[in-house]
Amino acid sequence: MKNTSFILLIITCSCLISGCRQVNLTPADELTGKTWESKTLNGTFAELSFDVELNKADLYIKNTDNEVLNISGNFAVDSKSLYIISDNMYKTYCFDYKVYANRVELSYNGTNLTFYCKEKEP
Repeated sequence: MKNTSFILLIITCSCLISGCRQVNLTPADELTGKTWESKTLNGTFAELSFDVELNKADLYIKNTDNEVLNISGNFAVDSKSLYIISDNMYKTYCFDYKVYANRVELSYNGTNLTFYCKEKEP
């Protein structure tokens, strides 16, 4: 009986000390850790994706007239803003964002766009 109690005590202590911790992700981690997409009622499609290892972000927007805007380049992110330094337009875009679990509200110059977490394909 003493051996069983001792073993249970060791297992409990091991769980408390080791990997049984909750990981709290920052809004920046939530934003850059997923691929996001948006489809509006008027037919506009948008996708926002990140490659954290290469520090690259890609924002692709296609409107109903088949006009395409693709902003791609290095990025920086803090708790409320996303900055994309465009590779081909030599411009830095600053977007404000708010993350709500599987939804992101992205705004630029007063225009808002809602993105949802893109489902991973099997």
